[in-house]
Amino acid sequence: MSNKANKPLEELFKSALKEHQMPYDPSAWRAMSSKLDAQLPVHGKSKWPWFLGAASAIGIVTVSLLYSPSPEKTAQTKLSTPKVNEKESITDKKKINKTYTSGNQEQLELLTPALPKLIQCGIQPTLEIAPSLENDVLVNEPKIATENVVQIGGTDIANSPAVNLNQVDVWENLNVPSICLGESHTINNKNSVDVLIRDAYSNEIVVPASSSYSYTALHEGKHEVLIANSKVSKETFTVKSAPQLALQLDNDLIYEKGLPTTILSANSTGSTVEWYLNNKMLSTESSQLKVHLFTKGSYTFKASSMNESGCKTDALRTLFIDDEYNLLAVNAFDPQSVDNRKNAFMPYALTVREVDFELIIIDPKDGAVVFESNDATLPWRGQDKRNGQLVEASKTFIWRVILSNPQPGEKSEYKGTIVRL
Repeated sequence: MSNKANKPLEELFKSALKEHQMPYDPSAWRAMSSKLDAQLPVHGKSKWPWFLGAASAIGIVTVSLLYSPSPEKTAQTKLSTPKVNEKESITDKKKINKTYTSGNQEQLELLTPALPKLIQCGIQPTLEIAPSLENDVLVNEPKIATENVVQIGGTDIANSPAVNLNQVDVWENLNVPSICLGESHTINNKNSVDVLIRDAYSNEIVVPASSSYSYTALHEGKHEVLIANSKVSKETFTVKSAPQLALQLDNDLIYEKGLPTTILSANSTGSTVEWYLNNKMLSTESSQLKVHLFTKGSYTFKASSMNESGCKTDALRTLFIDDEYNLLAVNAFDPQSVDNRKNAFMPYALTVREVDFELIIIDPKDGAVVFESNDATLPWRGQDKRNGQLVEASKTFIWRVILSNPQPGEKSEYKGTIVRL
C-alpha cells in the first residue's frame, strides 16, 4: 500500500502512545531491584554495566507494554475505527473497482474476478455483496449472481409473463358462406393480423390484415381460415361441387324449312339446363336448342347447368354470321328457260315456310307495281300486269316482301333486286 493509505494507521498508533500511561506496581519494582542486586553486585571498579542492563530491561518491558494495550484501550480503538464506505462499479473491461473512504482519504483497489461468460446466452450477470473480514474490518466482497432473461424481438424482458402469439385480442369472424366450385366471394378481414385461406389440397392464399380479397373457389371440399403467423385454425367453410357441362355448337348455319338455324346441345351431370343468347334467356326446356339467326354479326351462347346442391356450371360458345338472311331469294331469272327453277321468281324461303306474306315487283323508273302475289305457288314470270307483256330484258326491278307472322327476332319486311335475263 502507499504512504497515503498507511498514514491513518500511523496517526492511530501515535494517538494511542500519546495517551498511554504505564501502571505503577511497587511490588514489581522491588522484585526487579532485588534481582538486579543479586545478579549484578556492586564493584568498585565501574557501575556502567549495571546501568546498561537495567536500561535494556526497562526498554524491553516498556516496548512490550506499549504494543500490548489494555482491554479497555483495545475496545476503544475498535469502536473508534471509522466506517468504511464502498463504491462498486463494473468497467467496460469486466473489472470491478472498489473505493474505500476513511475520513478524507480514499483507497482504490482494483479487483478482477472471473466473471462467467453468460451474457450472450440470455443470462444477465448481477453483483451481490457478501460480508467478509479484512484486517479486522468488516467489508463486503462481490459475488456473481444470475437471473433468467427472456429475449423477444430484441428486447430483454426479465421475469415477464409468457407472450402467446397464437391469440388475438378480439377475433372478427370472416363469415365465409358455403360457396360453389368456380364461384367468387369477397372476404373481408377486419382483424389486425393476416389470415390464410387453405383449401382441401393445402393450397394457401393470404388475406392481409384490415383488407378485402375476392376469393375464387378452385377446389371443392373443406376450407380453413387460419391466423397467418401461427397457423391456428379459426373458421371453416365448404366449397360444394358443381355439375360437369360440355357444350356443342355447329359453326355453319343450316336452313331448316327455309329458316337460318343453328343447333346447340349440352351434356351435363346437372338436373336442368338454361340457355342464354347474348345474356338474354331463351329456354329451360331441354338439353338441345335450335336458334334462328336472321342478321349477320356475332352471337354468344351460354348454357348453365344446375345440380341438387344448387351449384351451377356455365359453358360459352360464340358464332359469327357473315350474311344477312334475305328469304333465300335469287337476283336474276330467265322467263324463256325450260327449267322451272329458273324461269320464274319467288323467294325460295316463301315456298317452304309456313308464313303469310305479300310479294310485289316495282318498276324503279316510275315506282309502279308490275306484279303482286300472296301465294308461293304463283311466282312472277316476267309479265307487266299493266299491259300483260314481258318486261324489258336486262332491266333491274325491285322486289318487296311483307310478312304477316314473322319468327321471333325476325324482321317483317324484306326487299331486293331482280333482273330479267
